Amino acid sequence: MNRLEHVGERIHGWRGVASVALFPALLGGCVAAGLGGIHAGVWPALLPVALAPIVVTVVLLAERWLPHREEWRPGGAAIRTDMAHLVVSAVLLPPLIRWLISVLLLPAAAWISSSAGAGWWPTGWPLMAQLLLALVLTDFTDYWVHRLAHQVPFLWRFHEVHHEPEHLYSLNSSRVHPFEVLWGHSVDMAPLIILGCGLEAMTLWTIFHGVIIFCAHANVDFRTGFLAWIVNTPELHRWHHSKNLQEANSNYSGNLVLWDIVFGTRRLPKRGAAEVGLSSPSRIPKDYLGQLTAPFQRRPVGNAATRLQARDHPSCWAADHPAGRHPDPASEGEQPGSGKPTASSDGIGVECTERDTASR
Repeated sequence: MNRLEHVGERIHGWRGVASVALFPALLGGCVAAGLGGIHAGVWPALLPVALAPIVVTVVLLAERWLPHREEWRPGGAAIRTDMAHLVVSAVLLPPLIRWLISVLLLPAAAWISSSAGAGWWPTGWPLMAQLLLALVLTDFTDYWVHRLAHQVPFLWRFHEVHHEPEHLYSLNSSRVHPFEVLWGHSVDMAPLIILGCGLEAMTLWTIFHGVIIFCAHANVDFRTGFLAWIVNTPELHRWHHSKNLQEANSNYSGNLVLWDIVFGTRRLPKRGAAEVGLSSPSRIPKDYLGQLTAPFQRRPVGNAATRLQARDHPSCWAADHPAGRHPDPASEGEQPGSGKPTASSDGIGVECTERDTASR
């Protein structure tokens, strides 16, 4: 073996180690740093702010040196759009919403505290146990918020913005419409605020959640193994962004995989990585302002082929088929092989087409 082959083999070996070790090291290291900072007397609210630049830098460097797909490297226009989403949806809105929800729910929290003689939140538990409880509670609400966003046409109008990219990378983790941030974050945080979750536990939750979400979209060749049965990993989340709708209607959990396992929606196929994006041609603009206004615009019904593609979207068929069964063309009013919808006896084909195309 010549010198160049030996160097190449060593690089390949280090890449393999980094693929396996980077994700748990980053997640575990940030949670440990947050816990250490709290015990050291650092004001908890400062810790996520201090750790965020470290996480962003490590992941961006990993995307450069250890990409999952070379073709997923973003262009300038995508970066500008995602940076605007990052500032609004990840930096400015969450703390504002948290403060607003705290003010609105303070009477409820005070009533619970007075009724029980003390707060219902187990403040005497170790902080790591409180973190686990916070993750289980918020993930339950987040699971159903996310799942409904795929099944309710009005909510899909806003969530579609997040599924528009055909290349996943870390910064588009924040490509979320402000309306979705408002209602989703409010529902997620409500249980913690009502039960009286302390600032320390909420800080650890913020750190954990931030690392998970940023890494879930990262274009990094993470190999997480058994962790994909515990937390939301990039390998799981890519399938949620799949163009194949039977694959995309899965992996709704935000932090832990618990509720996907409970409700039978965890999916991690053994074949190659998913092709991500929308199942039919996207009409979502690429610029930030266009994406803000897109959900409020009534988009016209297209040609027959477009309507059939739209009818297959989860915001259409999942609403009419709560069990998650994909409509059978023969039973839903489409003549197999004809490429044309027919007038079905229950009207699902026509009604679904019009509703879904309007929402797109």
